[in-house]
Amino acid sequence: MIAGISVPTPLRPPEQAGSPLAAAGGQPAGEPFDNMLGKLIKDVDHAQKAADSSLQSLAAGEPHELHEVVLKLEEADLTFKMMHEIRDKLVQAYKEIISLQS
Repeated sequence: MIAGISVPTPLRPPEQAGSPLAAAGGQPAGEPFDNMLGKLIKDVDHAQKAADSSLQSLAAGEPHELHEVVLKLEEADLTFKMMHEIRDKLVQAYKEIISLQS
């Protein structure tokens, strides 16, 4: 025999649903966006500096594994590209919002 169809619970407003917005007084839960973006920039800067330091020490003749230097360079490049893509998406979203308001 076929089991009965369950009726889904109706959607509730965020205040009643216990959403992150309600818990923070209208602000999203978690790390603020500006802190997250600042951390990303610091991470990119740290990766760039680590790659530069590693490359300079290799060029100075200090004993380093070549694959570790290349790995640090690639990590720095990848983190920079990721930050650049995030920046492009933010600019695109900003332009969309501005065009919608016009």
